[in-house]
Amino acid sequence: MSRRRRWTSIAGLLASSLLLALVPAACGSDSSGTATSAGTTPQAERSVPAGAKTIYVAGGCFWGLEKYIGLVDGVVATEVGYANGAKASATYGDGSGYAEAVKVVYDPKVAPLPFLLDLFYDAIEPTSVNRQGNDIGTEYRTGIYYTDPADRAVIEKSLAQLQMDYTDPIAIESGPLTTYTRAEDYHQDYLEKNPSGYCHIPEKLFEAAAAARPDSSSAPAPASPPLALGEEAALGAFALTPLAVHDRAGAVYDDEGERMDGQGVQVTVSVEKLRDPETGAGDDAELAIPAARLVDAQGASVQMDQLLGLPPAQAQSGEFNRRYAESYQYACIQPAGTITKAVLWFSLPAGFTPETLVIDAGAGRQAVWLLD
Repeated sequence: MSRRRRWTSIAGLLASSLLLALVPAACGSDSSGTATSAGTTPQAERSVPAGAKTIYVAGGCFWGLEKYIGLVDGVVATEVGYANGAKASATYGDGSGYAEAVKVVYDPKVAPLPFLLDLFYDAIEPTSVNRQGNDIGTEYRTGIYYTDPADRAVIEKSLAQLQMDYTDPIAIESGPLTTYTRAEDYHQDYLEKNPSGYCHIPEKLFEAAAAARPDSSSAPAPASPPLALGEEAALGAFALTPLAVHDRAGAVYDDEGERMDGQGVQVTVSVEKLRDPETGAGDDAELAIPAARLVDAQGASVQMDQLLGLPPAQAQSGEFNRRYAESYQYACIQPAGTITKAVLWFSLPAGFTPETLVIDAGAGRQAVWLLD
């Protein structure tokens, strides 16, 4: 696995993470904190600017994550609590299926959401399931929960970019905030009250969070409306048009021509090379698709399993040269003719109803279609 660092002051600061192995405590094991000064500006004294936004992140024990996120320039308030559990009101250790989460109020002009999310990824192990550091259990799962529907596309794009850095699947869940309960007072600003208290995040990352500043690429891109089924979108030198969405009743073939079995959804997409109108150049260009996924109305997504070419007899023209990554997270298409077809194959969990198709082609290029 690899993880590219995109923000200033982050690279090379994980050497102290080996200290985690020496920490036997677990989050929540000590509720007797007494107030002491940690030398930071109390959050109650920070002003909340007009236009401030809120996002909720879960990343293991919320004691350390609250301190880490709270150090970021542009974060104006934090609070820890219990998010997206089975009960409307939760308490510590009640077994209601909540995630320990941090409510983050931030100024998007100073700390854009993509910047905050990338710093969040630096503080967690994104592929770990129900475990961060020494803390194990569903309450320590990772997640990003929003209250503004406009944040959904930003989060989905950020997670797709993160997936490109890993071969193992990302375990961060994302979706709207469904339930949230403020945690007990002794959990709030725990490490400010107890500077030597348990924390699974290395001290060096706190220093990095305080020093981090967004680069020019972190400014949120203007939102563009999804394209409807059948509408064309340009990605690089290619035009992509989703032609059909159908269930497992149709034939799908693997890269050796064998028919596949299983449950899932197919999305047929036409691929057209955008040729130079004067020279006709463009026969040899390739389209790289690092990530393709189906997204439901709640923002949950299913990653592409494979990108397949239709058998030649069914292709409108041309053939596919198919090359797969081991993880099947991306593939390349090299059209032999002007127009060809692809089938995106998705295996779906029970009850998942896709609403949109999202294809990322790298370098910030993305096409989104409504599957209506």
